Amino acid sequence: MVRLTSSLAVLVVLVGVGQVRGVVFPDPPLFGEPIRVPGDLLPTEQIGGYSLNPDGSFMVYQHGSGFTIHEAEWDGIEWITLGNPTIGSDDWTWESTPSLYSATDGQLWLYYTAGHGSSPSEIYRSRRLEDGTWDTGEKILGAVNSTLDNPSAPMFDGENLYFRVGLSDSVCDLWVSPYDSGLKTFGIPQLLPATINDGSYNNRPQMIGDTLLFSSDRDGTHDIWTSTLDGLGDWEAPLKLAIGGGHDDEGPWYSAARETLYFTRDGLAYQSQVVPEPSTIILLLTGAVGFLACVWRRKRVV
Repeated sequence: MVRLTSSLAVLVVLVGVGQVRGVVFPDPPLFGEPIRVPGDLLPTEQIGGYSLNPDGSFMVYQHGSGFTIHEAEWDGIEWITLGNPTIGSDDWTWESTPSLYSATDGQLWLYYTAGHGSSPSEIYRSRRLEDGTWDTGEKILGAVNSTLDNPSAPMFDGENLYFRVGLSDSVCDLWVSPYDSGLKTFGIPQLLPATINDGSYNNRPQMIGDTLLFSSDRDGTHDIWTSTLDGLGDWEAPLKLAIGGGHDDEGPWYSAARETLYFTRDGLAYQSQVVPEPSTIILLLTGAVGFLACVWRRKRVV
């Protein structure tokens, strides 16, 4: 797999043949061979539901069997666990499906699901404080918790809240609720169309630009899929990411800063990095050679 080095990235900027990737999903979505996530993410098994902050330095994830939220930070080489933070009320018996949202003012928010025993789940959010702790969680305001049973796996992109609602052990639908920034409430939830919700187990949505990333077992096993909104506002037919078959791949999260897809494979933490298209590699190499040739000629003149 070919990756850009920092020096080559500088050359790309100088010769004008590349752009810094914004918050968009790779098109086409080419990813390298999945590898285990480096570091000491704890517990090491049955984890998932990853979410990273915008610069890719901080992660939250879920321990599946324990229904607890854990944190980790990047030390430049690997992920270092920060443990299980105290979030919200002490009388909650479980917290799960976390995701991070960074507001325009830089404030980091945690959206997650919480509940008591076998009681219905509800969606909460908590604000990260300057000392690195989280304030007391609050139920999101509006129609999501009040009109739907057991909403979970929330992901907020600043305009809409995407989440799932389970209909049975084998069927799960994805929904969206618009955010009113003036009232600070979430509006009437809307079921995503049959293009997305096909009667299978659809889970862990993440909206990246116009692309929806989610996991689904519509093909017989749990895999990671994408669907893009076209110019008319319709969802295109979902496409399965080609990251190797024969496994249960769930809980995806794409970090644009790291150009890396994080997900759970058979209960273990995996990642897969973006692979540049062959045409892009040729452009990069051509630009690099041209730049070095210019430097060499200039040195000779001097």
